[in-house]
Amino acid sequence: MKTRKHTETKECWCKPKVVSYKKSTKYTYTKKPIPKYKRYTMKQRIADLKSCKDTQCSKGNWDNDNYMTGMANGLLLAWNIIAEPYGAEINYFNCKKKKVKS
Repeated sequence: MKTRKHTETKECWCKPKVVSYKKSTKYTYTKKPIPKYKRYTMKQRIADLKSCKDTQCSKGNWDNDNYMTGMANGLLLAWNIIAEPYGAEINYFNCKKKKVKS
Protein backbone atom coordinates (compact mmCIF):
# COMPACT_ATOMS: atom_id res chain seq x y z
CA MET A 1 0.00 0.00 0.00
CA LYS A 2 1.48 3.31 -1.07
CA THR A 3 1.27 6.34 1.15
CA ARG A 4 0.50 9.67 -0.40
CA LYS A 5 2.93 12.54 0.10
CA HIS A 6 1.46 15.89 1.02
CA THR A 7 3.30 17.88 -1.60
CA GLU A 8 0.32 18.92 -3.73
CA THR A 9 -1.45 22.12 -2.81
CA LYS A 10 -4.56 21.48 -4.93
CA GLU A 11 -6.25 19.36 -2.25
CA CYS A 12 -5.55 21.72 0.64
CA TRP A 13 -7.75 24.74 1.39
CA CYS A 14 -4.82 26.87 2.45
CA LYS A 15 -1.23 27.50 1.36
CA PRO A 16 1.36 25.16 2.86
CA LYS A 17 3.98 26.48 5.20
CA VAL A 18 7.36 25.04 4.16
CA VAL A 19 9.74 23.96 6.89
CA SER A 20 13.18 23.05 5.50
CA TYR A 21 15.57 20.58 7.04
CA LYS A 22 19.03 19.47 5.91
CA LYS A 23 18.06 16.93 3.23
CA SER A 24 14.26 17.00 3.15
CA THR A 25 11.42 19.45 3.00
CA LYS A 26 8.40 19.05 5.25
CA TYR A 27 5.06 20.68 4.48
CA THR A 28 2.78 21.68 7.33
CA TYR A 29 -0.64 23.15 6.64
CA THR A 30 -1.73 26.06 8.76
CA LYS A 31 -5.27 27.27 9.35
CA LYS A 32 -5.88 30.91 8.57
CA PRO A 33 -7.44 32.97 11.36
CA ILE A 34 -11.07 33.98 10.86
CA PRO A 35 -11.63 37.76 10.68
CA LYS A 36 -13.63 39.29 13.53
CA TYR A 37 -16.55 40.30 11.32
CA LYS A 38 -17.06 36.66 10.23
CA ARG A 39 -16.85 35.06 13.67
CA TYR A 40 -19.84 33.25 15.12
CA THR A 41 -20.31 34.80 18.55
CA MET A 42 -21.66 33.07 21.63
CA LYS A 43 -24.78 35.27 21.58
CA GLN A 44 -25.55 34.07 18.05
CA ARG A 45 -24.99 30.45 19.07
CA ILE A 46 -27.34 30.81 22.05
CA ALA A 47 -29.96 32.48 19.84
CA ASP A 48 -29.72 29.63 17.31
CA LEU A 49 -29.95 27.02 20.07
CA LYS A 50 -33.03 28.77 21.48
CA SER A 51 -34.77 28.80 18.10
CA CYS A 52 -33.96 25.09 17.57
CA LYS A 53 -35.20 24.27 21.07
CA ASP A 54 -38.42 26.24 20.60
CA THR A 55 -39.10 24.56 17.26
CA GLN A 56 -38.36 21.05 18.49
CA CYS A 57 -40.33 21.47 21.74
CA SER A 58 -43.45 22.77 20.01
CA LYS A 59 -46.54 20.59 19.86
CA GLY A 60 -46.50 18.33 16.83
CA ASN A 61 -42.73 17.94 16.76
CA TRP A 62 -41.68 16.37 20.04
CA ASP A 63 -44.76 14.13 20.28
CA ASN A 64 -44.41 12.75 16.76
CA ASP A 65 -42.36 9.70 17.76
CA ASN A 66 -39.79 8.59 20.34
CA TYR A 67 -36.83 9.80 18.25
CA MET A 68 -38.21 13.34 18.13
CA THR A 69 -38.89 13.20 21.88
CA GLY A 70 -35.24 12.28 22.44
CA MET A 71 -34.13 15.15 20.21
CA ALA A 72 -36.27 17.59 22.21
CA ASN A 73 -34.87 16.26 25.50
CA GLY A 74 -31.30 16.61 24.17
CA LEU A 75 -31.92 20.22 23.15
CA LEU A 76 -33.42 20.94 26.56
CA LEU A 77 -30.30 19.50 28.18
CA ALA A 78 -28.01 21.57 25.92
CA TRP A 79 -30.04 24.70 26.66
CA ASN A 80 -29.79 24.05 30.39
CA ILE A 81 -26.02 23.55 30.23
CA ILE A 82 -25.25 26.57 28.06
CA ALA A 83 -27.88 29.22 28.73
CA GLU A 84 -29.27 28.64 32.23
CA PRO A 85 -26.99 30.31 34.79
CA TYR A 86 -27.63 27.99 37.73
CA GLY A 87 -28.89 24.82 36.03
CA ALA A 88 -32.62 25.06 36.62
CA GLU A 89 -34.78 21.95 36.86
CA ILE A 90 -35.51 20.43 33.43
CA ASN A 91 -38.98 19.15 32.61
CA TYR A 92 -38.22 16.39 30.13
CA PHE A 93 -40.80 14.98 27.73
CA ASN A 94 -41.90 11.37 28.23
CA CYS A 95 -41.69 8.86 25.38
CA LYS A 96 -44.78 7.14 24.10
CA LYS A 97 -45.15 3.47 24.89
CA LYS A 98 -45.66 1.24 21.91
CA LYS A 99 -48.89 -0.71 21.85
CA VAL A 100 -48.27 -4.44 21.84
CA LYS A 101 -50.47 -6.39 19.47
CA SER A 102 -51.85 -9.54 21.08
